Amino acid sequence: MPTHQKEPHVQKLLLEERNRIAEELHSGAAQSLSNALFLINLFEKSGKKEELEEARQSVQFAIHDIRYAIRELREEEPWPLLPSIRDSINKVKEKRKIPVEFVVEGNEVPISSEIGYYLLTLIEEGLYNIAKHANATTSRLTLTFKPKEVEVIIEDNGSGFDPSIASEGNFHFGLKFLKERVSKLGGRLKLDSVPGKGTKLHVVIPIN
Repeated sequence: MPTHQKEPHVQKLLLEERNRIAEELHSGAAQSLSNALFLINLFEKSGKKEELEEARQSVQFAIHDIRYAIRELREEEPWPLLPSIRDSINKVKEKRKIPVEFVVEGNEVPISSEIGYYLLTLIEEGLYNIAKHANATTSRLTLTFKPKEVEVIIEDNGSGFDPSIASEGNFHFGLKFLKERVSKLGGRLKLDSVPGKGTKLHVVIPIN
């Protein structure tokens, strides 16, 4: 049925959904790309590698946001979460040669596509940072399903850092984006790290 022939309430619902997706792109992807452009220009002037890494992470998050919005517009089925996570882990193992132990606890429960996509983004970024910055020989990803929330723990035995003095650049810039998204979903994020003793990222997101 042509759009102009749809029932008024259907047209209203479609408009609301399109506005929601447009807002997601504006507040997520558009903002990330704007930040990336700013940082790339800054990198050209300063010659600092940290700015280039920050730009990479901004673009990466923008790509995730755009792909998510496209799937929503196309009404595509969301990717199965666990197979998608295993695929990401395999890519890290193949490209970065970092062993990743993957543990799933509890019974898998239905979660929204938005939460599932955030979890996948979080895990991919966490594994990337381990491979890129941690100098780790082992890492572990634990995904725990609970009746009202899902929990993710990403930990490694790498070089670690002092969170009190390393507040910007590299992983910490990506952490800023992760915090914004987990806050939007009503969850909480905690990062623990000690120089020479690895890093642990702990995220809990409500699913009801």
